[in-house]
Amino acid sequence: MLRSVALLILLVPTLPRTSGAQDWQPVKELPFAQYTVTDSFAGIPASVDLRSHPWAPVYRTVLREGAWRGPNFAGHYTIVTWNCGSTDCATVAVVDAVTGHVYFTFDVESDIHFRRTSRLLVVDPRIKYATEAAVPGPRIQAWYLWNGHAFAPLDSVPMRDRATR
Repeated sequence: MLRSVALLILLVPTLPRTSGAQDWQPVKELPFAQYTVTDSFAGIPASVDLRSHPWAPVYRTVLREGAWRGPNFAGHYTIVTWNCGSTDCATVAVVDAVTGHVYFTFDVESDIHFRRTSRLLVVDPRIKYATEAAVPGPRIQAWYLWNGHAFAPLDSVPMRDRATR
């Protein structure tokens, strides 16, 4: 019996895993250049201000490690992400390299894209593995604009399957 089960496992084909970058693309180009910043921080980032947000002390280690690397977003901000308890979820925080102020934004179940030279943050839907149930409805890419304190929704862009182009 045990040999039969082992043989059956070996004969069952494995389904390929898909990657969001390979299968889906937005219907519009990402306009990072439309939202450029002129200031760019050079120097040692300020210490993370743990009093600037009630959740900052709870996540002090990951915030400090992320902020220590220096700005990676909108001139003088650092986007710091970490797993929020689920494999498909990430918490996003923004740390100001000039003041050390921490802004908690939102959790994402997706991939995020940003540039040091732009205020635009793009959130792509994560593509599920072929073995998981498909999420009904169209895939939407969300665009957010940083105003210095929070992200404001800018646009929602439908995504299309590259195979059906």
